[in-house]
Order: sequence, then C-alpha cells, then structure tokens
Amino acid sequence: MKYIDVLTNDDEKLVKRVRKLGFDEIFLLDGNVIKRINDSKTFELPVYTGNDVEDLIRKNKIKALKLSDSNLILNKGLCSRLKEANAFVIFDLRSLVEKENFFQIYKNFLINGKRCNDYGINGLFVTLADDENKVKSPIQLLSFAKAFGYNEKNFDRSNKNLSKFL
Repeated sequence: MKYIDVLTNDDEKLVKRVRKLGFDEIFLLDGNVIKRINDSKTFELPVYTGNDVEDLIRKNKIKALKLSDSNLILNKGLCSRLKEANAFVIFDLRSLVEKENFFQIYKNFLINGKRCNDYGINGLFVTLADDENKVKSPIQLLSFAKAFGYNEKNFDRSNKNLSKFL
C-alpha cells in the first residue's frame, strides 16, 4: 500500500511530522496546482474548484478536481469523461472539519466517493493540512476513503497514479 498526502503548507516541521506518520510521498497544493514537495521537477498538476466545471469535464480539460466547496454531484457522463481523462477527484478531510456546511459536504462526498469508486476514477483522500495539529495518519485517510464508499484497492491505485503522474 502506498500512502500519499497533500498539504497546503510546506513548513519543514509539518513535512517532518507527516513523514514520521508513515506517508510514502507528500505533495503540496500551492494555489491551484499540486506539485511534489522539495523536488526540482517543475511539472505540476492543475486543480479546478468551484461549481461551474461540468463543461470543462465534458471537454476533457480537467486533470484534477477538488470537491470540498463544490455542490457538484458526479453523474454517469461526467464520471465517464473523468475516467477517460485519467483525472483525479480530490476529497479533502479538512473541509469536513472546518466548513460550516458540513452536512452538505458530507452528503456530496458520500455520493461522489461511491461514484468514483464504481467508475474507477482516481480519488485522492487527503488532509490539505496547513499546520501540525491538522495532520492525520495514513490509516485515518484510508478510513476516510472507506467511509465514503471508496475501496482499498482503488485507494492504492489512485495514490500510485498520482506518484507516477507527477
């Protein structure tokens, strides 16, 4: 099993704590791009957010989609397009803890997590932690994925695909 996490801060103490918990790779969400932490590679993965992304999905222009604040519910057509594009759907644990509309986000994660699992879409379940107090263990992220209908086999495949992609 390969464990990855995506952070929103590359503070040395935070990265050290995450490595100590047993993550194999750590990435940084910097603005709207995901990149490796402390890597000289310049390749980055653009991340789209918001509610008006359906047209971009249909045109295969999305490589990563963060659903934390979105009311987007994936349907069969969108899932097929995301699968064709080998795109990533990002579910961030932090949004469940910090956002006021917790129940709406929970419901959307539950529906979208199951659909991503059923269609074999790369689902990334990450913390997006910005300080040491918000870090979770790899087992907590796997449990987070399972709670939203994403199985362990797809979880591992998605994490490996991100590592290969970047």
